[in-house]
Amino acid sequence: MATGALPAGDDVRAALRAAGDRTLVHDPEHRLTRTGTDLLEEVQALVGALATRGLRGARIGLWFSNSTAAIEAFLAVELLGATRIPVDASAAPSEAKAIFEAGRADVVLADADHARQLPGALIHDPDQPLHDTPFLDTVEVPEDQPLIIYPRAVTAGELFGVPTTYGNWRAIMQVNQDLYRSGG
Repeated sequence: MATGALPAGDDVRAALRAAGDRTLVHDPEHRLTRTGTDLLEEVQALVGALATRGLRGARIGLWFSNSTAAIEAFLAVELLGATRIPVDASAAPSEAKAIFEAGRADVVLADADHARQLPGALIHDPDQPLHDTPFLDTVEVPEDQPLIIYPRAVTAGELFGVPTTYGNWRAIMQVNQDLYRSGG
């Protein structure tokens, strides 16, 4: 691996594998649960669909209500070595569109309700999962590549957002794990 590069999503894969048959996610609205194994399989199938569309390393807008599909989408973008641009579920369609355009999203991934309000969005929904052959490769990303861009404002067509890099995200997760394990 090159200096300053990280394997995108390795921590996610390891955590989901370690969880195995333990239930991690409950989605009462869709009457779904996901174990670690289930979640990893769903995420890898979604990554496969995104990779088939040439979106490795892309900027992917996300517009979801709370659901298993939203969790799968957030994790899939990371495993793909891409950058996610999340928009609040309650945002007006015009606001979401402006954020995605200003953030130069290559594609938007959304649940069915939000996709109906944003023509051209890819649908990933509990009732309509976006799947392809599971993507099992590890994508290498530079430490300073943005994983997330949190939108704050769009002014004159420019997105003002707060980026969090893959390296920073890994450090944040490690601090949180350490605090949890130490009871801090």
